[in-house]
Amino acid sequence: MTHSSPIPTDANTTSAATMATGEHWYDLTATLSRQSRDEFGVWLSEELDALELALSHFSTPFSRQKVKLQR
Repeated sequence: MTHSSPIPTDANTTSAATMATGEHWYDLTATLSRQSRDEFGVWLSEELDALELALSHFSTPFSRQKVKLQR
């Protein structure tokens, strides 16, 4: 691996979560045409909806209601 790190994965995940700013998203989408960006957005939304549905049995209606209120 060219980008390996001696820092444990848990440390990388924690620091990445606290420093997430969306810069990488803009770098990715800046390389796409408007049509490709729109198509990617539709595909990503469909994938996230499917993932949410597949994992919904891990949550309760009450907890899902609380998350919607926080958004």
